[in-house]
Amino acid sequence: MTGHKLLPAISVPMRGSICLDHIFVRGPLPSEAVGLVCAFSQKQRISAHNKAPKQKINLLAVDAKLSDIDWTNIFNSDDVDQAAKNFSDILEGTIQENTDYIRVKRKLRNLKPWITPGLIRCQKNRDRLHQQARKNPDDLVCQTIFKRYFLFALQQRFKISYEKQQRDENKDNPKRLWETIKDICNISANRSVATELIRTHANPAESVNQYNEYFSSIGGNLANDTFLKLNTTEKSLAAEHTTSNSENNSLFIQSTDQYEDDNLIENLKNDSAPGLDGLTSIIIKTIKKTNYRPFNTHF
Repeated sequence: MTGHKLLPAISVPMRGSICLDHIFVRGPLPSEAVGLVCAFSQKQRISAHNKAPKQKINLLAVDAKLSDIDWTNIFNSDDVDQAAKNFSDILEGTIQENTDYIRVKRKLRNLKPWITPGLIRCQKNRDRLHQQARKNPDDLVCQTIFKRYFLFALQQRFKISYEKQQRDENKDNPKRLWETIKDICNISANRSVATELIRTHANPAESVNQYNEYFSSIGGNLANDTFLKLNTTEKSLAAEHTTSNSENNSLFIQSTDQYEDDNLIENLKNDSAPGLDGLTSIIIKTIKKTNYRPFNTHF
């Protein structure tokens, strides 16, 4: 390196007693290198990046405790805002009392929902057999045991069973059924890039006009595509339209019932993030059956 006029900047090990950083400088001016030693070790740096403890809520205990609460004061309250606040405070306090924080080891984490604890143990056993087979390539017994360990077929069976269960659970909900099918087939929506919008033009006015023209023509383009698919015209569709005999100024809204609330709650996504009150979709689905009246009154 000296032949290329490169001089070492660090000549003292800075990380341990045998680790030397290769840093070279080149130039006619004198230079000086300064090494900074961190106050914490490598082990401390690793522990600082550990994941936070996992939150585990005892849903059955939350449901049982809410069932024993007397909601009369909240129902008879004249202040709606105060009643809603008291209701949220009761829910938040009950959830906090029945929440535990546990730290799951990395080897016990399941990356897929269909992976069971027993399957994790089988995977660990498979990895152990693989290591033994690599260390002993001439051992026929070790090689045979590893090759006959049919974990792949077991994984496929668990996966197919889980996917079938998901399809059966969502067969009455077309939206969730299609989401399940897309997850199973690993299909993602293909989104086209609006190249006309991101393309640069000669001047800002031309870019703005192109932008406005693109969005103002969306409705017309959709209507023209619909006419082509139906093989009809706008006048023909207008002639076939019939008006109802109901009063134009009448408005009737039915009261909310338990059936409507159940449908709204059941259609909530399980993996959606909670709001400021900390109520997740799974918590609401669990406690709605025995605590229907408070939910129907305040939500």
